[in-house]
Amino acid sequence: MSKLIETITQNRLTLRETQHASFIPMLRIPKFYLSDCYPLWPNEVFPAFKQNGVEVDCFYASQFHYPCLAGTLPKYGISLNEARQYAQGFGGGFHVMTAWEWAAILWTYRKWWKTERGHTNGDNPLANGSGPFSHRFPTFWYGAHGMVGNLYEFVDGIRVEENKIYGTPANNWLNNNSADSADISIWSELATVNSQGFSNVPLNQTMIQGDLAKYLLLTASDENIPNGECFYQPRENETLVMERGGAFHSGREAGLACFRFVGNAMQARQDTGFRVACV
Repeated sequence: MSKLIETITQNRLTLRETQHASFIPMLRIPKFYLSDCYPLWPNEVFPAFKQNGVEVDCFYASQFHYPCLAGTLPKYGISLNEARQYAQGFGGGFHVMTAWEWAAILWTYRKWWKTERGHTNGDNPLANGSGPFSHRFPTFWYGAHGMVGNLYEFVDGIRVEENKIYGTPANNWLNNNSADSADISIWSELATVNSQGFSNVPLNQTMIQGDLAKYLLLTASDENIPNGECFYQPRENETLVMERGGAFHSGREAGLACFRFVGNAMQARQDTGFRVACV
């Protein structure tokens, strides 16, 4: 069945087996380079494809929110730490999708940036796979469902603390739950922000430059800006984790570019779930 799906989707979708002998549909995201995104950037592999120090040809992203099956209610009202445990329960190589992997998906399907908003009304999360294909990204039956307007999604490997943004330099997701957040080999300072330059504004209006811009694709062309807004709620001496996409209640603020820093890895949120990735 997996080979058939791969054939008819031109190798975009496949079934990946978990350690429980179940199969979940996952999108294949092929490797590309920073210079593919912006000609002045170096010809280095995009961070999503440097997985725990090893360069890979692709990674896989779940088509649906966890538990990653169509027709099931997404898991929500959980913390990032709980999401990590659920994702790792699928077996070796599975993990909560990282910020760099989300960015890689956006770049891979960039021609749909301006049109995809998804479901942004109602007062409850949708069951995975419900709704028209316009709720999928891209808008094919094998597209990722609910990346916009179902639930906010935790993405791992990025956080804010005391007005500074920290992230893993490459896609080193094995270290993301390290208790030693001061270890610069795991968590590097990527940018300094303030609420005036990074709050409730579209992606192309944020005042972030440098490496973080590369990772989050903040340099998208003015002609093709992904929909969504940025939310930054600084709280002194508190780590804020990143969520992406926008929830069912987000309205115009939702979009593929939408991201917010709020809460910490131990806090559960009723409008937030997650998506798994694997190598």
